Amino acid sequence: MDYHILNGDSSYVLWTQNNFSAVPIIFREMLVEGDCRGELLSDAFFNSRRHYFSYNYAISPEEYDKLSTSELIKITKIENAGEIVLWFEYDLFCQINMMSVLAYLATIEKLKSKVSIIITSANKGLGEYLPTAYQKLYEERIELNSKDLKYALLFWKKYLSEDINDFIPYIHQHTKPFVFLEKAMKAHLERFPNNRSGINKLERRVLKFINESNLTKHQLVGALLRRQSWEGYGDMQYENIIKSIQPLLIIENKEGVFELTLLGSAVFRGKQKFDDASLHYTYIGGARRGDYYFDEGKNLVVERK
Repeated sequence: MDYHILNGDSSYVLWTQNNFSAVPIIFREMLVEGDCRGELLSDAFFNSRRHYFSYNYAISPEEYDKLSTSELIKITKIENAGEIVLWFEYDLFCQINMMSVLAYLATIEKLKSKVSIIITSANKGLGEYLPTAYQKLYEERIELNSKDLKYALLFWKKYLSEDINDFIPYIHQHTKPFVFLEKAMKAHLERFPNNRSGINKLERRVLKFINESNLTKHQLVGALLRRQSWEGYGDMQYENIIKSIQPLLIIENKEGVFELTLLGSAVFRGKQKFDDASLHYTYIGGARRGDYYFDEGKNLVVERK
């Protein structure tokens, strides 16, 4: 029996329109956010994720289990598979999820299954392909070897390290199949705040859009979704970013339109640096936001002094 692990429900719908002889598993998670430390797919892992979704997205533990745990736990029960095929995209969101699955598979001592990954085009998600194109994507899948799986396992461990500088060099050592990893990880590093402004790339983008136009939350999220390239975020992630900088940098007026606060305007114009103390304990991978800055001039992450 083969297993196909899909990156979400939209790709699953398209996948079902083909006659793949395989058991589907839908990876309904976003390990690009929150604390993911600890043993993958363990009880402690799921408890941590339940707490994260409950606190940040008002998703109850029961709802999380129904949507996510019920699917992810299937990965731990894979036995005697002929082949395990991962259907994930090029962006940061998907690359992190994909590497977590590969890292888990790499820990299975007696794994004899073939493991393959689907390679999409850059800047084209699985939901943008016609159902008939899925067969060609499948035929062009890349089979991974033991070296690739070992890389994924160590990548995941370093991604979750508190020391971001231990992780950065390893990004560039990726094995051949992981063609999108470097660009996706650049988007990851840019989630740390700029050393001059105190806000990160996406937070600045929020301020820029609000400064340029009168936008409701729906319009703002739509603009952010259209503008992104390598992040791969959805509505939920952008709504969380917007919420995290309210009411210090932005406010929503009585008409439901966002405006910059005096501080937000000063930060956007480079007149003042944002003190992001309220966000210091946000995990970006395994590192805390409050420990590092992204130095845009040097294009690297530096430790805060």
